[in-house]
Parts: sequence; C-alpha cells; structure tokens
Amino acid sequence: MQRSALLVGAGILAALVFACTPPPPVAPPAPPPLAMAGAGLTCNGGNPTTFLNKVNFFADANFQPGRGIQQPTPLSSPPPNAATYLQGLQNAFCAAPPDFQTALSSLDAVWINTAPCASGNQCFTESWGWWRRLLGPPPFSYQRIVGLSASLWSTTYSGYETQLTQTILQQSGITYSQVQPVDDLPTALLAALAHEVGHIRWFEWGVNSNPLNYCAVGNWNFFGGWSPSTVFQPPGNSTNGYWRDLLTPNGRAHVRNPVTRKYPYKHSSPPQMDDIDAQPDGSPVQEQLIYQLLVPPPPIPAWWASLFAAMSPDEDFIETYKFKVLTDGSGGSPLTSATITVPRGTSGGSGGTANIIVDYHNGARADLTAKVGCITSY
Repeated sequence: MQRSALLVGAGILAALVFACTPPPPVAPPAPPPLAMAGAGLTCNGGNPTTFLNKVNFFADANFQPGRGIQQPTPLSSPPPNAATYLQGLQNAFCAAPPDFQTALSSLDAVWINTAPCASGNQCFTESWGWWRRLLGPPPFSYQRIVGLSASLWSTTYSGYETQLTQTILQQSGITYSQVQPVDDLPTALLAALAHEVGHIRWFEWGVNSNPLNYCAVGNWNFFGGWSPSTVFQPPGNSTNGYWRDLLTPNGRAHVRNPVTRKYPYKHSSPPQMDDIDAQPDGSPVQEQLIYQLLVPPPPIPAWWASLFAAMSPDEDFIETYKFKVLTDGSGGSPLTSATITVPRGTSGGSGGTANIIVDYHNGARADLTAKVGCITSY
C-alpha cells in the first residue's frame, strides 16, 4: 500500500448519479500507450488488453464521485512508473476467475489516483466504485467506473486486509497472515477491484431496493445476519445520498441516530457494533466481542465473509462478492487459507484465531456458503 500502512478505499460506496440536470459527460481520455503492455497475452482464459486500455491516471486527493460530477481530469502524460501500475493490474487480471475477467473488461474506465495520501482514512477515499448515470431521458444509461489509490501498489493481500480491518476497528491489533497459496500484490489488487465492482453491482443488480427478498428461500435470505429492523439504504450526506462513508469509529458515530445514538445496522444475533464500540479500544472485552463475530458460539450462524462485512448490509453483500472472486476455483490462484488473529480474542485472554476461507472450503460455514452461492454471476 503506501509507507507503513495499507491505504485502500475498499470501504467507499459507489456513488449513484441521479441529478436531474447534471452537466454533459466528458468522454474518458485516450488510454496511455503503456496500456498495450498486455497485448497478445492470454492468461486463465482471458486477454487483459481490453481491461488495461481502460486505465487512466490522475492526481487529486480530494476527488470523490457524486451527483453531476465529471470523471477526473487525467494527467497530461502517464506517470514515470505507469508500467509498474499496469503490470500490477495485468497480474491481478490474470489471477481472476474468467467470468470476473469479463466483468473487468466491461468497465468503462479504471482510474489510478497518484495523489499522495496524508492519512490512512484519506487514502481509503481514493478508491471507489461508481455507477454513473449519464444525461438523458429514461431508460437511463450508466457507466461502470472504478478508482484505485496508487498507495495499493506497496502491499500484499495480508497487508491489505490487515490495514483495512485495523482502520475499521482501530487499535484492535487484528492481523491477517499465512495466506495461501500466495500472498502478493496481484491478490491485493484483485481484492480491491472486486470490492469496488461489488459496490457497482449493489446498485446495478438492485440489491439495495428490496434486500430482504434477495436470494430468499423459505425463512432464509442473504441478509439473515441482519435484524429486519435494520435500515438497508446506505446513509448519505448533504451532497450525495448514495456515498458510503468509511465505517471507521468516527464513521459509525456519524450514522448513529442523533437522539438514541444507536447504530442503524443491527445484527440478528449478538454481538452488536454498539456493544463493541462501547468498550475501550483494544480492551480484552472488546476483542472478545470482535472474535465472536468471526467465530460465533453455537447455535449462532457464521454469516460474515470478513469483519468488514459485519459493518453494514451493503458492505456485507460487497465483501461476500469479493470473497467469491478470491476463492473461486476457476481463478488463477484462488485463496485457500488466510489466518485472522484477534489479540485477546478468547475469554482466557490468550488471543484467538479464525480462518474463514479454510472453514468455507471445508463446508464449516453453511450460511456463508449459501450466500456465496447467491452470487451467480460477476
């Protein structure tokens, strides 16, 4: 990622543009010549050339997608290390399942933000998925656009997940390790791409419109880990009703009810985020509650693809989408293992570990397996 911290915007929601009179869209600029680095290469059934030809560079630490916002202003020429960025994306493409390769090639633009990041939280905002509505009458046309922070290019998959989780649950000391079969940059970039495309799919597939009916079978549905009283529409701010603020402790405070101070996203079984946030950061009690999200005591189902998935229903869907991409057996290097360590995660205070991916492959997480099965395409 960058420096000593992972700086990825996996937690930022796609911004759906629906202003009545947005300015006319600006056509994406011509791709840099180096995008042809993948020409003629075939890997895992696909050719990355089309995907790489969508890549553009810009430098603006304050850019955020939104209503009526144009695409970023591209750099006048590719940065000196453009080939490094493109090689990383090419390798990520080659590690992807063939169907997700097709999804990547269908994107309208991929932007790499080379602006320096002043903090981890700021750099998280530099990656995003954007389902951008174009000007015109119904039926509306949309663009699928992904942005990635250049800070991603200095990490591995374990670094990506570690810093992502520590940003969401600050001072928790949670770490990812022992990633198999390979712990590298392409896997981290593939994870980031899958997360951002997942944000686009949340709106494009209409999952947000009636989530309790999504993949419902009898009394079971994809969002069974959430209380029916949960508010499923992501909260907005004064300028963009569809922008997901990163759910750090401050982000969670921002979306709490102003009167009751209750968090709007409630799990169907404990622990709740209100319970976790009420404890001192890094305390044994807090860590035990976090660990219970990963390894719930029977008979509570194990719903979550990651701790990030337990933050909100939309992140639940998006992290499950990402999990499917990373563990798909048709991928170039599907993940088979990743150990998550929560300090002081057990009641004895000696720490706790979980391996959601191993459990999934061994059939030990029935509800997560069913959720992954609900995502029938990319």
